[in-house]
Amino acid sequence: MSLLKCKACGYITSAEPGPEICPACGLPKTALEPYTERVSAGRKQLIDIHLHQIMVHFPTVFGIMATLFLVLSYFVPDPWRAELLINAKYAILLLPLSAVGAVLSGLMDGRLRLKRLSTPVLKRKIAAAVATVAYCTLPQVNVTSGAYSRDEMIGDA
Repeated sequence: MSLLKCKACGYITSAEPGPEICPACGLPKTALEPYTERVSAGRKQLIDIHLHQIMVHFPTVFGIMATLFLVLSYFVPDPWRAELLINAKYAILLLPLSAVGAVLSGLMDGRLRLKRLSTPVLKRKIAAAVATVAYCTLPQVNVTSGAYSRDEMIGDA
């Protein structure tokens, strides 16, 4: 299998079919050059885990779970309502932690795969990741502040 490497950011991609732009930094295909892999076995093993590609799905799942549990809690009677609200709270608590994990795994993945993390597209991705983590942390204010007790959450207060 032949490979191409971006001269600007160091991203390595398959030459078949050759991309029109670098998937990592967005430069045109003229920035791509033929590449022969010279990666150590340990580094190759870390790259092949695809940790970041897996981690980015966890915040999505926790966000969907929290929303689904909150919506369902309006339509079911107790004790199911209380259980759904408790599970929604746990999903909300895990959401920012999983977002931080996704960002950290992305930075690790970038350091393993690329020469530098300072191309314009990567800077925008990092800024978007930081904004996403901040946004995911907002629900924490009500959940962890104790503003609502368990009884108030399920309407028994």
